[in-house]
Amino acid sequence: MTRGSLFRRTALTGALGLAVAGALAAPAAQAAPAAPSATVSADVQSVNLARTLGANSLGSYVDSSGKLVVNVTDQASAATVRASGATPRFVAHSAAQLAGVQASFTRTPAVVGSSWGVDPVTNQVVLSLPPNAKGAGVTALMAAAKAAGTTVRLEKLSAPITPTITGGDAILVSGARCSLGFNVRNASNQNFFLTAGHCTNIGATWTTSSAS
Repeated sequence: MTRGSLFRRTALTGALGLAVAGALAAPAAQAAPAAPSATVSADVQSVNLARTLGANSLGSYVDSSGKLVVNVTDQASAATVRASGATPRFVAHSAAQLAGVQASFTRTPAVVGSSWGVDPVTNQVVLSLPPNAKGAGVTALMAAAKAAGTTVRLEKLSAPITPTITGGDAILVSGARCSLGFNVRNASNQNFFLTAGHCTNIGATWTTSSAS
């Protein structure tokens, strides 16, 4: 996700609740949870491969068997992925195409509640729009999405987004205070937020009451 789109998501996306699910370092959407040691190994492997592939890095995810799958568009990258022990997967859209689509969205007028980011499982940029969104910004985003064709998947949110809580806001539990990191949503449409591991060791149910 571009810097501009990340700002829109974190600054304008709220109503995501105050549930904390451990460290919430889950694999990408549609990926089944793996054992902790396998998840850590896949995370490290993914980061190392992304650095090695550089501009050819197209994202990765953990599949239902716990195996790291890495998107590629060329045989050389596929060979690098195989050598690391991961599974290469040939996809249609290059990193440049995905980045170009996101850049085109960034150039449009801001739409409150909109967001976009790359889904490595489908190799698409997912554009999310709140219900009943309208105006010049929406028209421009839709035009950019149409021009991008199958590189984009449009997602219409089912409920309005309100600025309830966002990154950096204070969260409290048992007299302790931490900071919310990022709002997130899993593949089952459940809402969570990310925070530091030492915070989740204190408690699992957080509140903004009396937060300054």
